[in-house]
Amino acid sequence: MMKLRSLKATTGQQGFTIVELLIATAVLSTILVMVTVMITSIGNLYYKGVTLSQTQDASRTIANLLTQDLELSKGFFLSGNMTESLNGHNYTVYAICQGTARYTFVPNLREGDDSPHVLWRNRVASGTCTPVDLNSNLESSDPTGTELLGKKMRLTSTPSDIIPHVQPGNPNTSYLTFTVAIAYGDDDLLNLSGINTTCKNGTGDQFCATDSLTTGALQRVQ
Repeated sequence: MMKLRSLKATTGQQGFTIVELLIATAVLSTILVMVTVMITSIGNLYYKGVTLSQTQDASRTIANLLTQDLELSKGFFLSGNMTESLNGHNYTVYAICQGTARYTFVPNLREGDDSPHVLWRNRVASGTCTPVDLNSNLESSDPTGTELLGKKMRLTSTPSDIIPHVQPGNPNTSYLTFTVAIAYGDDDLLNLSGINTTCKNGTGDQFCATDSLTTGALQRVQ
């Protein structure tokens, strides 16, 4: 007769205990949390850098356009005190005209959230400087114009800052200076103070940026 051999369980092979599994899960969870925090921080730093770069680019673009208009045109004049209702509030809309270039703007008004436009540049007939209706669909009705600020940006320069003017004590009355100051962010992230506006410290300041540029131009056409 054939004899059956008994099978013996091999020794030396053991599974994880519940305690070991809990410890491993806790370590893995901690690592995942740390990685998530690092990725979020890197993303916030990147977004902050992009926001600052866009804000600086906007101020330089406006300054360059104003400089070109000053150099190639004769005289400048301002038309203000036009009241428009934007986002349920009344604001004074200003216009700076240099030759055929017109800049219509509202200081300290956010683009996109508070108004579809806050700094619109377009071409007009020489001698005309009535502010444009910023609450209208200017992209379709005014092909000569463009909005110079991006979403959530605002012009923090006052009219007296951005209007080209002669430096006090400068004998050269053809050299005019102006200051372009821009801020990006919501009201609760900003210390609003005209051209000296800064970002608040603390949570959320990575989504805020400010830039101020003072420059001048020599009027070549007299």
